[in-house]
Amino acid sequence: MNIVALFYRNERWERIVHLTHLISTIALFYTGASWYFPFLADLIGGYQNVMFIHRIAAVIFIIVPLYMIFTKWNKVVHFIKELTHWTIDDTRWMLKFPIYFFKYENIKEMPDFEGKFNPGQKLTGSLQVGLCILIASTGLAWIFLPRLEMEVTPAVFEFLGMAHLLSAVLIFLILIGHIYLGAGIFKPYRGMHRTMFFDGYIEKEKAYKIWPKWAADQEQKQALQKSDDILENGGVKEGEHVEET
Repeated sequence: MNIVALFYRNERWERIVHLTHLISTIALFYTGASWYFPFLADLIGGYQNVMFIHRIAAVIFIIVPLYMIFTKWNKVVHFIKELTHWTIDDTRWMLKFPIYFFKYENIKEMPDFEGKFNPGQKLTGSLQVGLCILIASTGLAWIFLPRLEMEVTPAVFEFLGMAHLLSAVLIFLILIGHIYLGAGIFKPYRGMHRTMFFDGYIEKEKAYKIWPKWAADQEQKQALQKSDDILENGGVKEGEHVEET
């Protein structure tokens, strides 16, 4: 497909975080579930392997985003601002989405919204960020509190365990919905997977359906870039007449 028919949606660093988090999250879910379903532990050689894999996956789960925060600070701040910016238009979109989800053939258009993310992405994305912080902090506390030689009551560990489990369950539920939409099982969103698992691009036609205002902004930027490229690389100077042949 011609590159002109595409928009560049996600940068490499975003795709790296997404992929590493997906892999580490799957590993964490599997090893975490093995404590409730022992046959899962048997499949990978027992609980010693379960603990080792769980902790390695947890390190990846925490370190990769932290590395990006330090190396891509301005972009991460912009990402968080985009994710948490909410307007009345976002509320209107969310109220209509359940109807669109089940009867998208009958819905010609959704309410307008601003920004790179649609309101559903903003809501679930914000929840994911918060829950990832919660699950990471409770896991770290569970490991390191006993090593600090502090008096910690069993009730504290019980609270940490419950918070850890609850956040895991909520992340799992959000992940199921994320896969359903992002993988293109939901027909109107087919083609989105390319933005995170391949080169970061999306077809213009798809972009206009999912993020119409963002797509219009990208179209304008693309046109300006094309104009600049013609001026800089095409040998055309301001004021010159270009004749079509």
